[in-house]
Amino acid sequence: MSMIVSDFDGTYSTSLEDIKINSKMLKSYISHGNYFVLSSGRSFVSLKGQVDTYNIPYSYLASCDGNYLFDKNDNVIMRNTIDEKIVSKLENLKKIRIYDKIDYAYDKVYSEYYIPYEKLGTISIKVRDRFLTDEFINEFNRLKEENKDYTFVVYTYHNTSFYMIRPLGVNKTTPIKFLEKKLKLDGNDIYTIGDNTNDSDMIKDYNGFIIGDNKEVMPYALKKYDAVHNLVSDVKKKKVLKRW
Repeated sequence: MSMIVSDFDGTYSTSLEDIKINSKMLKSYISHGNYFVLSSGRSFVSLKGQVDTYNIPYSYLASCDGNYLFDKNDNVIMRNTIDEKIVSKLENLKKIRIYDKIDYAYDKVYSEYYIPYEKLGTISIKVRDRFLTDEFINEFNRLKEENKDYTFVVYTYHNTSFYMIRPLGVNKTTPIKFLEKKLKLDGNDIYTIGDNTNDSDMIKDYNGFIIGDNKEVMPYALKKYDAVHNLVSDVKKKKVLKRW
């Protein structure tokens, strides 16, 4: 019994043809008693939309970079939340007014507006790189220094930077560790694959692989693959590299 965890954007979705082959191979992989987790920085609604559109098989969905974990019936089985007090501290960033939008992530809701009394998971500030200013970066870094009980993360995708605020210590490894314990898996039978910096933790913490040439992620990867189905094939043939 093993488990494969894949990022979606830029990893599972390298091409329409790859998505079809990935899904066909993973359907067989799951049918033999294994587990597949689709993990993304996307909200549940956005990720589930892709799953439904492309008919992607899955055992679990992990959304918002590890904040939430859903079972195959889309029930929340793990969540991590942040204190609503951080919302009021964003006022100076809002005054700078260079961001495209600020999103607030809840279990199954991703909103441009803060919803009081709901359990808040992540705050995501989206800024196109050409609009970034030192004033904005400095203010974000000031918040980071003054609020060490949160995790502040920045990553770039398609010339857009995402300034994330989420629970302390939470990343894409968090739901994997939860499942490792819940399913009583050997960590050496868990395989992860991604393409961006938000995938780094799960890649270095398990048998991790990369798609693409991200220089920040490459040092943690055991091998580079062109598509997820190539990793699935190696796992099924027991020809996959292992970290331990």
